Amino acid sequence: MAQLPQTISRKKKKNLPAGKSTSRRSFFLFGIPEKSIYEFTRYLSVMIRARISLVEALDVVRGQISHRRFGEILEKLTNDVKGGKSFASALANYPEAFDSLYIHLVEIGETAGILEEVLEKLDEYMEKRNSLKQKVRKALAYPVFIIGITILVLVFLLTVIVPTFAEMYADYNAALPAATSYVILLSSVLMEYFLWFLAAIPLVWIFMRMILKKPSVAGIKDHIMLYTPIVGSFYRKTNVTQFCQTLGTLLNNGIGLVEGLTITRRTFSNIHLNEAIKQMTKSIKQGKSLARSVSKTGLFPPVIVQMITVGEETSELSTMLLHIANTNQQEMDADLDILTSVLEPAMIVVIGLIIGVVIVSMYLPVFELMNVIQ
Repeated sequence: MAQLPQTISRKKKKNLPAGKSTSRRSFFLFGIPEKSIYEFTRYLSVMIRARISLVEALDVVRGQISHRRFGEILEKLTNDVKGGKSFASALANYPEAFDSLYIHLVEIGETAGILEEVLEKLDEYMEKRNSLKQKVRKALAYPVFIIGITILVLVFLLTVIVPTFAEMYADYNAALPAATSYVILLSSVLMEYFLWFLAAIPLVWIFMRMILKKPSVAGIKDHIMLYTPIVGSFYRKTNVTQFCQTLGTLLNNGIGLVEGLTITRRTFSNIHLNEAIKQMTKSIKQGKSLARSVSKTGLFPPVIVQMITVGEETSELSTMLLHIANTNQQEMDADLDILTSVLEPAMIVVIGLIIGVVIVSMYLPVFELMNVIQ
């Protein structure tokens, strides 16, 4: 695939509004599923490759999208293009669906007359990003399922089984063991305020979203995500992979390093990562190398810094960044397999202990009574 001259990315930039991160959405508005955008890109790439005009391709692809709201956006997008707007300018009107990277690469494809090639690269980029997210979700699906089942079992025990024992022990003249008393108290509180607990769930969810929008609170949450043992290490590795994949894709399409960093920064919602990339951009503008700028953040392992150094020295930075992203993704696939194999038995043990404590607590008075009788 032909390498684009870096001057191409400088043309027409003033015609596009500043790119917006897909994370900047209204409070009650959920973004478009990435799977729908990925499918749209793939279908459109196939249509353009088949020499179908952009407007006609957009019309055809719109009929293949099942997501209602995204379909409405594509209808407006098609009308914008029919009205004379460039494809990139039309995309920029819908930041809830298309991020800065997507818009800038499409603009380059239109400017250079290689929209087909750019869409193929976007398709490949989104496929890798989607693949990683799917594997992470798959790894988390089992623990979430087990936790959900555990909560249901505990609610059943506390609202059905424990009250039966509580009635039986009501005429018990001796003092109940502390564990039994606590479980009965928890059961009575849950039964009395069960509907309030259910009503509180969406309110707490809304409250948490409001609180997390505050920069100070979001900063604390992002710091915890980065530096929590085990989880933080995996989270950093995931973001390093995304950084290298995004920046490498941009550089490989002819966008300059400073501009590439600026666009890449908009794809990160984590405040600390966002600030780190901002500092990298400042360092590059001051004439420092990317490797040195990356090293100062403390978020990149030394081996990756060294690989970036080699990429800069050999003028193959984009290739090296994409290689780092692919290598990291393979390592994370292996890490996820190991994590899943360890997490499953650990979850079963913990859940067994929790349920076991409740059941044993309810039988303690029976054991004590049997000892007294003997």
